[in-house]
Amino acid sequence: MLLARLGARDPMFTEGWGDRADLEALVRGGLAAPRGEAVTLEDERPAARARARRAVDRAFDSPAEAWLPREVARARVRHYPARNTSRGALVVLAASREEGYDLREAIWAPLAERERVDVFLLENAYYGARRARGQRSASLPTVLDQLRMSVATVAEVDGLVRRLELDGFGRVGVTGYSMGGAIAALAGALVRRPFAVVPMAATLRPSTIYTEGLLSRSVAFDALDPSPAEGRRRLAELFGVADMSRFPPPVAVEASVLVGARSDGFVSREGTLGLARHWGAELRWIRGGHVSALFSGRRAMRRAALDALERLGRAQS
Repeated sequence: MLLARLGARDPMFTEGWGDRADLEALVRGGLAAPRGEAVTLEDERPAARARARRAVDRAFDSPAEAWLPREVARARVRHYPARNTSRGALVVLAASREEGYDLREAIWAPLAERERVDVFLLENAYYGARRARGQRSASLPTVLDQLRMSVATVAEVDGLVRRLELDGFGRVGVTGYSMGGAIAALAGALVRRPFAVVPMAATLRPSTIYTEGLLSRSVAFDALDPSPAEGRRRLAELFGVADMSRFPPPVAVEASVLVGARSDGFVSREGTLGLARHWGAELRWIRGGHVSALFSGRRAMRRAALDALERLGRAQS
């Protein structure tokens, strides 16, 4: 509840829908991920203040650069190499308005330190070092920016998965929490390659997060339409393009594990159950609410990712 109140102080979509022609073009494309090539990762520098001392900040040109402002199109990722021979690689996506790596670092860096899994934390388009010119906060100013972020993240997952496969990682997984979980699920459906998918605090219909859950308090519906109720309705209709029931389960659905928080006020229990049923995938519950589960459920979250990678390995053997 506190998080919802804080979010309402810095609302999303205060500048409305964004360019209508670009918005319509994205929707017509159905958020389909570009079927591109592996990205080229370039080392930039050792990561400052990184939990894992050998972490490196890396960068690549986003496969979705045609959709993004120039200053946003340079993707950034923090890489935590496994301390010994790697058992696989895990790409971790950011939650809504999560800039930087501190929270994900605390949760996921131990996999590199203790479990021999390389960890890659992707900085979302429009967040942190990838903010657009004039962007004042992590609350995106237009609906178009939100859709561009989603399309870019799926395309970047596609390119990263391909790169990690070429670099010799026999097992690759993608995970994320909240919005990161929603986009991980979307990538699992749209990127038709066999990798482990571990969506956390995700739902069958992501539009409900913005129009019905506590996060809806952070949306400036009056900037979308003179009637806030009509703005809410139109946003739900537009974000229906990401309804997971429209897409097939991941290629390696046997290596998919969903994680939900038992007392989540942002993501409904029914929505998480619906996604698990649609995929026919395992669903695990962790204690806590949407925020507290990030602290009480860390060990269980890491276990879910490790189990998914192990299942992928068995499926490929």
